[in-house]
Amino acid sequence: ATAEIDVLEEYTQTQFTLKVQLEADDSGRWQVSYIKNYRDYLNTINQLQNKDIAVYIDQSQKIIDDYNNLFLQQQARFKKLTTRQEPLPSTAQRQQIKQLVETEIIPAIEGRSHRLQELTVPAGAQHIQELRLQTDELSISAWTHFVAGLAMDDNAELETAESLHKRSLEVDQKVSDIIKHNTISKTIPEIP
Repeated sequence: ATAEIDVLEEYTQTQFTLKVQLEADDSGRWQVSYIKNYRDYLNTINQLQNKDIAVYIDQSQKIIDDYNNLFLQQQARFKKLTTRQEPLPSTAQRQQIKQLVETEIIPAIEGRSHRLQELTVPAGAQHIQELRLQTDELSISAWTHFVAGLAMDDNAELETAESLHKRSLEVDQKVSDIIKHNTISKTIPEIP
């Protein structure tokens, strides 16, 4: 037997009718054996998402570039402040690091997040937008724990900061993978 199941893809809000093949087992219960048009469904959704992601990448690129340049400058200053001759940073160094993080780094991340939130994001690119905002939240939390660990000389806070930083990098890598996939899919010719 064949059944039709109407589905709604969450991000693109695309309705699609899946055609499923049903087979009866030995006890007479019907179960799905395969989806006849699943590839068509994936192709439809993929094309819509890729189009929306391309639009989102174009509209967010200046924000990303501007903040990446700012972050590189801040990173250089942070490295300069954290390079030391003594085994532990001095009180003055800790204060300078804390000030850099609290008055420049965290506000910059918040600024990027705010500017990204102001964009009108196409439905198929909602996921990449959510991941970018999640990266920012994790980064802010990591820096907050770092400053607390530095101020209190608390290894647990520093370890939490490191863990959050790693999670932030993982989420950011997902964003990069989506962008890379989108770029590649635009260059692959459509085969009839």
